[in-house]
Amino acid sequence: MKRAVPINLICVFCVMLSLSFLFPFFAQGQENQNVVKLSYLPLENSSNGKTFTMKAKLKAENTGSEPIYDVKATVASVNNITINVREVSLGDISPRETVVSSESFEILFEDSLSQEAPQTEIVWEVQCINVNGNLVVEEVSFK
Repeated sequence: MKRAVPINLICVFCVMLSLSFLFPFFAQGQENQNVVKLSYLPLENSSNGKTFTMKAKLKAENTGSEPIYDVKATVASVNNITINVREVSLGDISPRETVVSSESFEILFEDSLSQEAPQTEIVWEVQCINVNGNLVVEEVSFK
């Protein structure tokens, strides 16, 4: 009985070791993930009592360890919000670098009596090319 436990542990270790040779990504961990973190750079705000309007630029940060290329963000879903831009181009982003879109856009928050931008979640679809030449698409949401 006492010998069964060490033999079982040795068998488990051997299986894990053989899997790491067959599938190297198990041994190395997950492939580098380039995550794009989005935020706004507000330029000006206005409110007419029914809608709150914010003029802004989009900021994007590459939180990964490899560069990403041809980064574009498109509004994927919004509720009670109008954005006067279809796609925002952000260009190439080096690791840990933050870029700001060259073009600005307006976000209209309908049914807002606030003098500040409401905390409404907006989902953006971000597309970029990774260092392997593959198209990467991810959804990024923030308020």
